[in-house]
Amino acid sequence: MSAKKLTIIAVAGTVFVAAMLIIFLWLPNLPSAPSAHPLPSANPSPTATNPNGALVESVTITPENVREVVATLRRPESYSRNLLIENFWEPNGSAVYNLTVAVARGSIRVRNAAAGKTIIVRDGTVYIAYDGDPRTYTAPISDAGLARELDEYAMIPTYEDILDLDTSQILSAELRADPATFEPLIVVTARRGDLGYVTEYTVSVSLGLLVRAETSDNGVVVSLMTGGGVDLAEPEAEVFYLRR
Repeated sequence: MSAKKLTIIAVAGTVFVAAMLIIFLWLPNLPSAPSAHPLPSANPSPTATNPNGALVESVTITPENVREVVATLRRPESYSRNLLIENFWEPNGSAVYNLTVAVARGSIRVRNAAAGKTIIVRDGTVYIAYDGDPRTYTAPISDAGLARELDEYAMIPTYEDILDLDTSQILSAELRADPATFEPLIVVTARRGDLGYVTEYTVSVSLGLLVRAETSDNGVVVSLMTGGGVDLAEPEAEVFYLRR
């Protein structure tokens, strides 16, 4: 792998935490763009357990319409989950991040215990704190520019990447069943950016959340995000404040 690619992967590890959470799990639902492959207008009412199922399962997902399908998925306003982030580089280098994530009506908290780092987004402000450091680093951030501002710092797969792809970049798109739970999953494979990375995104239909993203370079995996179980109970308000 080239020095340029190694540098990008190293930088990604530093800010992957904030960007992954903000963009994958907090980005609001986006309206569907007009398409030659429109979604059906008459569908059975969504159920409480799977509000997205009736809509998605009534559509044959293709590279031409997958962006519209993903954009219509409903996501929970509040939840907690764990994320495992793994980065790899030649010959045998790797870095692993175990993240604890909490989301509640627009507020977000990401905790990387191994790195001693906490990131909170609340009321239009990003707060970053490190264990053992009495200082808190803050920065304002606009709702409209949130995803883009964070994404500039790291090479990461995001929901926006799926929505922004040209059809020519999407290698495949389909609806699959999870082999263990039989839950419907939207799986999109696309070639991203000038470096030619290929990313396979796996989105839970029932939750509307990204549950897995694997990025490879010439068939070699360079990064992997895996989402753990999701707790839909709303986190306590105090979770979104730093404790000193």
